[in-house]
Amino acid sequence: NVFEANYPERLPLKTFLIKADSHVIKCLRTQYGQFLGFESAPVDDAFMTSGSDAKAEIVLGLVNQIRAALDRASDAWGGVDQIVLCGDLALDNEFREMLESNMPSEVTHLNAFKEITFALSQDKSAIFQPSAPQCAGAVGLALRRRGDN
Repeated sequence: NVFEANYPERLPLKTFLIKADSHVIKCLRTQYGQFLGFESAPVDDAFMTSGSDAKAEIVLGLVNQIRAALDRASDAWGGVDQIVLCGDLALDNEFREMLESNMPSEVTHLNAFKEITFALSQDKSAIFQPSAPQCAGAVGLALRRRGDN
């Protein structure tokens, strides 16, 4: 819902959407606003509590799983046009940097507020922008219409 509402010009593209939350990562395939399937991987609870070396190893494992899912999506589609990231872990610098450095093309950070205007003044609405990728799930639920599954 959030991707569709905020990026209508990108709907025809073969999109690999990574919803990386602190408990699970979902890699979704979508095109023309249609959900075409997903793969998921649990996030080890130690991710949030580990020291830097152990965390780096966990992050690398997650990134490798995401890259494998991307490769499978690319094989099934004959290529992927764009990679989009959202979720809690989009705000984790180590995760985001390692993910971006291991993807074959640019990773777009989903802006859940791209097409949403706020009643707040422009300078006050800017406080929402840093957490835009993290808010994708909540904004998506808010955008649901009667009959949506």
